[in-house]
Amino acid sequence: DGRDTLISLMEHLKACAEIATQRTVNWQKFCIKDDSVLYFLLQVSFLVDEGVSPVLLQLLSCALCGSKVLSGSASAGSSGTSAPGGSSSGQPSGQSKSSTKKSKKEDKEKEREGDGSSGSQEDQFCTALVNQLNKFADKETLIQFLRCFLLESNSSSVRWQAHCLTLHIYRNSNKSQQELLLDLMWSIWPELPAY
Repeated sequence: DGRDTLISLMEHLKACAEIATQRTVNWQKFCIKDDSVLYFLLQVSFLVDEGVSPVLLQLLSCALCGSKVLSGSASAGSSGTSAPGGSSSGQPSGQSKSSTKKSKKEDKEKEREGDGSSGSQEDQFCTALVNQLNKFADKETLIQFLRCFLLESNSSSVRWQAHCLTLHIYRNSNKSQQELLLDLMWSIWPELPAY
């Protein structure tokens, strides 16, 4: 029964993450309306099973980092995995490479057209949501998050996800919150050799 509940929870979380990735501004607006969501996700992210954490980190990233960061990391990941396949396919790969270049150029042009207002709106939401999170997140919660994902996690993709999230929290925080985050990072630094 507990296993069925976990499977159901994962299906719901994955659906939420998919929607949040596709409609980032809507997800950000939802998080602004209900200011308990992000802090809850932050707290739960390091308390749940390792398999659930990446989806929670993705939801946090959608709200706090925006879609540009997500698409950048996704394209970096996909280009890394698609390169070997392209080189082994022989001559047709040359044709597919040129068509891929064309589609990438078209995508970039579309992004430029649509990015103007939605990009700046997303950035404003990112800053507002980081400030909202900073109001709720205490030192102990933040240090547990940092320790769990930057030190204890065995998954490099989870560590990079948490690293990106932490960096965006830092960049969108005010001076005193930035200093707090730096102090917390330095406080766990001596633990690094143990990992």
